[in-house]
Order: sequence, then structure tokens, then C-alpha cells
Amino acid sequence: MLLLLVSTTAFADDEGTEDPTYTPFPRVSVAAALQAHGSEVQGHYESGLGPALELAVGSGRWQLTGEGSIASSTRMKDTGSVSRAAVGLRWLARQFAPDHDGGVELYLASAVGAERFDVGDVTTRRSELALGGGLQLRLFHHPRFIVRFDARAVFTDANRTGYLVGMGGGW
Repeated sequence: MLLLLVSTTAFADDEGTEDPTYTPFPRVSVAAALQAHGSEVQGHYESGLGPALELAVGSGRWQLTGEGSIASSTRMKDTGSVSRAAVGLRWLARQFAPDHDGGVELYLASAVGAERFDVGDVTTRRSELALGGGLQLRLFHHPRFIVRFDARAVFTDANRTGYLVGMGGGW
């Protein structure tokens, strides 16, 4: 991911002349995604899959995001669910726009939030810090549409790490 961010595509700078075709994030956007997750809960690995929803407010190459998800969770032979809510920040690092209608973009993302696990006889809550980035394909004009691929490392107050991988689209 880091190699992609430092590649030779144009720096997404809305004030300089280095990238005259730069297109900022939309003022307001909504996205739906399919999200996979995995982590350690009370000494046992768990993982699952489920839908996620995001609302974002953009300004230039920054986006403030609010996101929530509910997913399945499997821990050993037990099944259950995990719910998650977070607020985050996304920064547009690179933009490759071969024409004015759309382009490919690389971004960095962070979020702080909380998770609740209900798996078998275990119910636990924990806070999280998520750091990562992704790639998105975006149409700049009407219809505005985004297809996004995202990966994040998740750090929790339980000294455990996990991951979130998402694929979704929005407008």
C-alpha cells in the first residue's frame, strides 16, 4: 500500500499548479459496503462478514466520516455478531484522472470507535483505533459514483490487533 502511495501519480493538491485536474471530495456522500473483519477476543481468534454504512462530509482532499456496521462473528465453534460504530478522517493522497469525468485515487484513513461482540456466551465491548488506506474509482460528475477498496489495521484497548477489509460503493 505504501509503495502505491508514493508512486508517480499526481499529488492531490488543490492549491498548487502541480495537479491542475485535481477534483476534491464531494461535499456530502453516502456509501454502503461489505466488510470483513478479524481479531482476537479473550484469547481466541474470531472473524466475520457483514454490511457497513458510511456518511461523509468532504472539504478539498479531506473527508470526515461516520460509519457503522453489523456483521457475523465466528469464534471457535460459537457464532454471533459484532457491531461497530466509528468516526474517522480520510485524506486523498494521490489522484490519477485521465479525463475530467473520473479517476483512480489513493487515500489514507483513520478512525476511532467502539465494537461490541456477542459470540456464544461471551459479550464484550472495546474501543478501537483503525489506521489504513485504500483505492477508489470515482466518477466526478453526475451521476457521482465511487467504488472503494479499503484495508485497515485495528488497535484496541485490550492490547489486541485486528483488521478490517472493505469493498463498497457510494455516491
